[in-house]
Amino acid sequence: MSDASSVPMFDPELAQQLVERAKAEGVKLTGPGGLLGDLTKRVLEAGLEGEMDGHVGYAKHTVEGRNGANSRNGTRTKTVITDVGPVEIEVPRDRDGTFEPALVRKHQRRLGGVDDMVLSLSAKGLTTGEISAHLAEVYGASVSKDTVSRITDRVIDEAFLTWHPEAFALDGAKMAARLKARRDQLTEVAEVFFEHLNHEVDILGSTQDDRFDVWFGGDGSVRVAVRGKDPEPYFDRTFDPRETRELRLYALEGKDALVVHGTPRGSIDIRFVGGEGKDTVSSAAGQTSARDIRVYDSEDGATIDPAITVRDERSNQAHLNQYDRAENHEPNLLSFIPGLLINADDGFYLGGLVTLDVHGYKKSPFAARHTLAVHFATATLGATLDYHGLFPQSADLLDQQLDISLKSQTYTRNFFGYTNQVSDSGEAPTMKGCARGRPR
Repeated sequence: MSDASSVPMFDPELAQQLVERAKAEGVKLTGPGGLLGDLTKRVLEAGLEGEMDGHVGYAKHTVEGRNGANSRNGTRTKTVITDVGPVEIEVPRDRDGTFEPALVRKHQRRLGGVDDMVLSLSAKGLTTGEISAHLAEVYGASVSKDTVSRITDRVIDEAFLTWHPEAFALDGAKMAARLKARRDQLTEVAEVFFEHLNHEVDILGSTQDDRFDVWFGGDGSVRVAVRGKDPEPYFDRTFDPRETRELRLYALEGKDALVVHGTPRGSIDIRFVGGEGKDTVSSAAGQTSARDIRVYDSEDGATIDPAITVRDERSNQAHLNQYDRAENHEPNLLSFIPGLLINADDGFYLGGLVTLDVHGYKKSPFAARHTLAVHFATATLGATLDYHGLFPQSADLLDQQLDISLKSQTYTRNFFGYTNQVSDSGEAPTMKGCARGRPR
């Protein structure tokens, strides 16, 4: 006895004949008016007619349907979205209006495959607008953004149906609403995260011998490919200067090589960190000026070809020549603190403090901190401007700082002495060291 599941449901030769006939007649395979759309239409309509046969109890155009309790009542036109695009079908009707087809349900405008595509595209991070545009472009299917949202809404709502009713009553509706809001903001948040990750990028080699090839494009782009013993690179990516400010190439261990192709355009800074092992830096095109590339290694750990000019940062400071996954990649931080004081001499003493923390390579907690304080007194029209700069480890392991103070001629400083003395005789108190005026 043969297995029914092994019997093909469609004759391959017939399929080939249909395809050849479609090509000969200039009929497209997909899209509106295409071969697959026409076949889908015929299959759906045949299935719906079969369901109507079972519902009214007789086949179409047979005498059994005459003068029966319920009978066919023509058809109505309906367009459904399928995997091959929109398909217009004729749905049979009955006189009593009780026909409920299962193949294409009442009010159903999309067959199952479209919902699956929407959910798959949503899981890949596409917005409702992008999904709608993709379906229109590829399948010719008109699916609105609201429809796409309703499809994913249904999945979220069905997921919460698995909760115990008492638990859902507490926070279920709120959590579902928040998930839908997060879905609507996914692309915007992902773009912000992408910008953060691509501002400064770490590219890691392996503990084996690796070769880092760097190409510089005429538009400022930088392509980096890393390969080991296999000729095919295990990392190959082109970076856009509008997205990336700095690349850090960590060779880790082994005998590694940095090979430069072309001349840098000054758009993306590159740091090559040799790590352990004997490394080499060379140019693939002879004499090359590559001052955008900094080379970090021990003094005898890397050999730089005289044909290429790079920034030589070789030293025996081990922390500069190793990869640290906890290294600071935070963006620069700008903060402002306003200030307001009132006294009889200055009136309103207005001002503020602006601080800028600049982060840099292997600098902790920052590469530089710039502080600017500005104040103005309304009564004396005096003004001050004070700058304080702190530069940790700017000279080997030493910190440096710079202070600048500017004051207007009308600025006054109030000083009321160190103490008040009151005699035991009950005389009026006297004030020593009292002074008020401009600093000389």
